[in-house]
Amino acid sequence: MNPSPPPEYIKYQSQDPFPDIKPALLNSADITDYITTVRMIDPFIPDNLKPASYEIPFSGTVYWWDVSSKTRQQLDIKNDGDVFNLESNSIAFVNLDTNFFLPDYIAVRFNLRITHVHQGLLLGTGPLVDPGFCGRLLVPLHNLTANKYTLIKGHGFIWVEFTKLSDNVRWAAIPGQQRRGKYVPFRPDKKFIVAETYFAKANQGQRIVSSIPEAIRESQEGAETAAKSAHEAEKHAAEGKKDAAEAKKSVDRSIWISVLSILAGVFIGGFALIQIFQNTMDSKTNATQEVSKASIEALRKDIEALRLELAKTRPDPTRIDVMVTQQPGTSAVQKSAPKQ
Repeated sequence: MNPSPPPEYIKYQSQDPFPDIKPALLNSADITDYITTVRMIDPFIPDNLKPASYEIPFSGTVYWWDVSSKTRQQLDIKNDGDVFNLESNSIAFVNLDTNFFLPDYIAVRFNLRITHVHQGLLLGTGPLVDPGFCGRLLVPLHNLTANKYTLIKGHGFIWVEFTKLSDNVRWAAIPGQQRRGKYVPFRPDKKFIVAETYFAKANQGQRIVSSIPEAIRESQEGAETAAKSAHEAEKHAAEGKKDAAEAKKSVDRSIWISVLSILAGVFIGGFALIQIFQNTMDSKTNATQEVSKASIEALRKDIEALRLELAKTRPDPTRIDVMVTQQPGTSAVQKSAPKQ
């Protein structure tokens, strides 16, 4: 529910109560006068003033998108002790409780408290809030660090500076040269905008998250997949190595069997050749012996016939003995010498 503008703001929205304050960055005294007179900030805490700025405490509603569920979350920071943990590499949006009612002649810029800046948090480059704005600021907060930070309700969050615009006839009728420029007031439909409207306009209802956690998650998944693939490859390599070893053993066995078969063949073939050679030699020896026996027998018969023939034709008192002896495997003919 949008708050109703205070009566002071309605009265001085287009009428400057302090025309003697020159257009410039307002100091703390000028800020105090305008806030208390026009009620352009509610609530107002005087102790939060600095020389040229005013500190807005951390309080309101925080929005963010959960990376796992990819849904928008919100947390109300309303009571003392409430905290919000800003995760590393994340974006959150803080819809501050402080209401702004800016008159037509004052603009606002804001930025993070310097402590948060030193922590590595980012807000932007000092967004400008135009004169005439009414409502609560929606502050985008980036944590691009590897650390988680805790924001506590009531602690300083942003610093706001106020700038008074140059004179315009709309709020200060100053005599002088005729003016022709036309002042463009803040659009009424831009006042009291709620966070959902900002989100819908910013990203058409889509989630707004840092790309870093998603990239980290994808990298982790990629690393896990790569590790799994490496493990599978190692497993397959081990199985391949085992199969190769088995194949080598099988090949070795086949080689040895082949070698032994060849040697056995050579041995058997050699033995067969020896047997054939031995059989051939035995046959040849037997044939030779048979031929020798036949020759000796024929010779003996011829000699005996010759002796008989000689005995018939011319007797010789000298006896001639012819003896043929045969040794096993050999042949020989011996003649005895004539007797004296």
